[in-house]
Amino acid sequence: MVRGNNTGPFGLFIMGIIFIGAGLAIVYFLGKDINFMCSRAADRCIIEETNIFGETELVETLELRKLAGAEVIEKRDSDGDYTYKVMLITNQGRIPLSGMSSSDHRSHRKNAEKINEYVNSYNESLEIEQAGTFGRIFGFVFAGIGGLLLLGSLVPLFKLAVLLFVMLAKRN
Repeated sequence: MVRGNNTGPFGLFIMGIIFIGAGLAIVYFLGKDINFMCSRAADRCIIEETNIFGETELVETLELRKLAGAEVIEKRDSDGDYTYKVMLITNQGRIPLSGMSSSDHRSHRKNAEKINEYVNSYNESLEIEQAGTFGRIFGFVFAGIGGLLLLGSLVPLFKLAVLLFVMLAKRN
């Protein structure tokens, strides 16, 4: 005889907590906005990350004169799908614009072209933003599923509480 997988309310509760925690972790770590800013007057470029709470962290600072340009690198996963990342080319090696890769080749190519145009121009400043929208959406969907599992686990407990209340009300 094959038994179904019935986790019960406690199992749903635990799974809900895990999904909510994982979803919020995804939002926090992968839902960051990346800002790349350069100034000729300061001879400096910086990479900043802004999390969902609006907290900004300085990730990298480099001298503008050491920036030679940017390129888009591609990686192929085991399923044959490609992901892309913008790499800054400096005289000290390559620096990733962000820690994440994505499948949006066009956006990465556009950002690399902007950086290359800036390096080869006399424009005073450059600012590029890569939004972490995908990470936030994915994380919130994951957390939302966890919330539904959590609510599903509370329904049997609520029914039990109502039953106990009715039983106690009949006694009095």
